[in-house]
Amino acid sequence: MMEDPQEGKPGASAGSDVNSWPPGRVPSEGERIELRCEECDALWYIHVSMAGHRLRCKCDAWLEIPRPETSLEQLAPHQEKALDRFKPTRELSLDKPPSSFEHVPDVDVHTPLKPGALRYGLVRTRQRWINRATLELALVVAAFLAPSLFLHLFVGGRERLLFMPLGELFSGFAVVLVGLFASHYTFEGLRRAMPKYFLEAAIIGIGLAALAIPYSRLVEQVFPGTENPLKTLRETLGLTWTLLLIGAFPAVFEEIAFRGLLQGRLSVIYGRTGGILLSAVAFALAHGTGLGLPFHVTGGFYLGWLRARSKSLLPCMVTHLLYNSTLVLTLT
Repeated sequence: MMEDPQEGKPGASAGSDVNSWPPGRVPSEGERIELRCEECDALWYIHVSMAGHRLRCKCDAWLEIPRPETSLEQLAPHQEKALDRFKPTRELSLDKPPSSFEHVPDVDVHTPLKPGALRYGLVRTRQRWINRATLELALVVAAFLAPSLFLHLFVGGRERLLFMPLGELFSGFAVVLVGLFASHYTFEGLRRAMPKYFLEAAIIGIGLAALAIPYSRLVEQVFPGTENPLKTLRETLGLTWTLLLIGAFPAVFEEIAFRGLLQGRLSVIYGRTGGILLSAVAFALAHGTGLGLPFHVTGGFYLGWLRARSKSLLPCMVTHLLYNSTLVLTLT
């Protein structure tokens, strides 16, 4: 039997004791199969196109949805006609090209899906998810750039640096607020990971910083008039605030935004590799198009790859924290 392609737990319908598939839409009487969970006795209204597959109940038990040929005697005549009309394919898997796009479910944007699930989905479904991902991308980038732009336009000199911690806090709050509208992708990665990923994260974080340090000094030699913002920031705010501002805050909020929300959403549409690449580009562009762009792209791609393998955001936060903090301690 094939497992539910979404591997999630569909939500209840309008009635508190009735659940439906697809999520958010109760199939009409002529297009549904009615089942009760043997574990929790929950009633399910399931579209006939899912006949022959499995669906996970909200109690984590699996429901075996009877195939048409084994369940016709249990169905009313109008349901038999519906089964003949839909003729579901044996393989209903959104991460493989289906034999008929007519039977691919129209999935709501709030439904948790695995990477690549909508690569071959309905055009209207993919477009709705792409629109949602574009909106979330714009909001996340705006959350990080808007405070800096405001300070650049309305606050000058060293006073701008004094307000930067407040700007970072505002960015973090805005990212969390945006992420609440897609909480599964935003916060699902805040869980434990295997120790080997933390060890790898620490080594790569320090290793990337070791490469960035001579690169930064080379830039200072080639462009002698270039001001070192980290040094100016430390002189103005002190070491503790600088480490919080450059090391801790970005490590938490940027990973939640880019490796959590954006990578999770984009991976559903474009697959795991596509999600990693697009989130890495967004991460780099959110940091500007200056001389540090190569490191931001490389670091963003690695962090996305680490997120995909470890299934957690915590190792990514370790890499991000060590990289930024090492630059602060070394270049100031």
